[in-house]
Amino acid sequence: MQLLFMMEDEYGMSVYADRSRLRLVFDKQMIDGELSGMLTEWISMRRRMDNGNLTREEYNNWRYNVPEVMAEEHKKDVLI
Repeated sequence: MQLLFMMEDEYGMSVYADRSRLRLVFDKQMIDGELSGMLTEWISMRRRMDNGNLTREEYNNWRYNVPEVMAEEHKKDVLI
């Protein structure tokens, strides 16, 4: 819960509920460039898995190694 409260303070996160779901919503203006990029990458990877372009194993590998994977991608971008 403390992490959620911190995200409320730092990133303008709000919690919403309807009959079947709870939603965590972030204020885009309060999310810095790096976090925004990471969240965008997460959305992309999840969509790729949901569309069948990525296996669950590949998705999990990305999730469990995301800092290292993103650092490697950044190195590639810098070298180009």
